[in-house]
Amino acid sequence: MNPAFFGKWNLDKSRTTGKEDFAKAFNIPDEQFAQIDKIQITLTISQEGDAYKFEMDFNGAAPSQTVLLTPGVESEVVAMDGSKAKVTLSVEGDGVKESYTSAKGDWILTRSVDGNEQKSVTTAKGVTLTQYLVRA
Repeated sequence: MNPAFFGKWNLDKSRTTGKEDFAKAFNIPDEQFAQIDKIQITLTISQEGDAYKFEMDFNGAAPSQTVLLTPGVESEVVAMDGSKAKVTLSVEGDGVKESYTSAKGDWILTRSVDGNEQKSVTTAKGVTLTQYLVRA
């Protein structure tokens, strides 16, 4: 993984696009979506041996989560609602691709870094969610 990903990142919610369509595609109830939409996320990415550690801090709105992902190895993750998904990380050039499979559906998340900005694009069920994170 490109070392430019390593460090602490804060979600810039003002630049997020496609979140309503994404929530509808996954049948997230309006009340639950409203709760999720209020959460400020801080993501810290680091390396541990052959694996990459993704630490997600929901700043008190939900329990923090830490996931270790090794490229090419399927891992299980648990969403904030308690549902489980399988994820496989792959490093593609300077970017990262995370392929998810769950009972709710499948999705692909790609990440790229340009300076102090990380772009996260999630595609699923014909919709796209784009988020930007800025280096903390």
